[in-house]
Amino acid sequence: MSKAAGDWVLVLDADEVISPQDYAEFERIVKNRPAKPVAYIMITRNYTYEVTSKGWTANDRKYLNEEDGTGWFPSSKVRLFVNDKRIRFQNPVHEFVEESLEKARIEIKSPPSGPSLWEIRQGQDHGEGEKVFSSWEEEDQGDERGH
Repeated sequence: MSKAAGDWVLVLDADEVISPQDYAEFERIVKNRPAKPVAYIMITRNYTYEVTSKGWTANDRKYLNEEDGTGWFPSSKVRLFVNDKRIRFQNPVHEFVEESLEKARIEIKSPPSGPSLWEIRQGQDHGEGEKVFSSWEEEDQGDERGH
């Protein structure tokens, strides 16, 4: 984080991209630096065929090109925030910034709509070819699974 030079920090795993349908909304959010530091929380859509997964929601065709399986279960995390020296990662694996945001009293928001992120997971963590998709949504459905 000490090397970040821009006004905003976007945390992405190596296998994540911003969904093309959300480019304009994402650009709208990051074009302006707010008067006070702010961070945005995202809900990750962990696609699966397992309808018994806690928090499972049927695919809604909102992101038709990214959907996989019969539905998804959510996990939430802060992924976009103003570049502020008080914000630091915690945890050696699956890093997060929420603790430093709370300590610095930086507001965590949910954007009113998009942008979204999606990722294709391959390997042991999520199974061969399972898709995991992150979207900004108003409500956190509270499942702690995900990455």
